[in-house]
Formats: sequence, structure tokens, C-alpha cells
Amino acid sequence: MDGYRLSLGGIGSAALTGFLERHSEIQNIFLALDSDKAGKDAANRIIKELLSDTRFSHIKIAVTPPPRGCKDYADALQAVHKLNIEKNRPDRQKAVVSV
Repeated sequence: MDGYRLSLGGIGSAALTGFLERHSEIQNIFLALDSDKAGKDAANRIIKELLSDTRFSHIKIAVTPPPRGCKDYADALQAVHKLNIEKNRPDRQKAVVSV
């Protein structure tokens, strides 16, 4: 996925609104918030705020929750990191030594 990435600094919309005011070329937003109640409530609130503001009515908004089994994106990143470490770990039983 190419484009901008913006941290909301929690679940507020002030950073997003300010960013959108400075970047009128934005056509799509993917809200990647936690899948807990606070994240879901924030996503709904942000969508309502943006849809009610005529400056942003042209923007398509999608909610992209973390992968199944992860409560948030930090958990998802930790799982990917763990898999990468295990994938790149040398298998000592298959190691070949030449002298």
C-alpha cells in the first residue's frame, strides 16, 4: 500500500483533519485502529465526522482492522517479527561445515 501513513496519537481525529486540510489530493482513507470497543467506536466517530464535513465528502473511507487473532497492529507487528526471526534462524541440525 503506497501513500501517507498518519498516527492519530490515540483515537482523536484532530491530526487526521489537519492532515486532510493540508492534503486535498487525498481520495481514500484506511482507518487502521484497534479491534477493541474503543477502536471500533473511534472508527465510527471519525467516519461520521468526515462524512458530515463538506471539505472531505469526496473521500472514500474504509476500516481495516488488525489481522484475526491480534487485538491491535502492535500485536500483528510483533507476530510478523517473531516469524521473521524464526524463518531466518539457522537450523543447527542441518548446518554443514567445510574445512
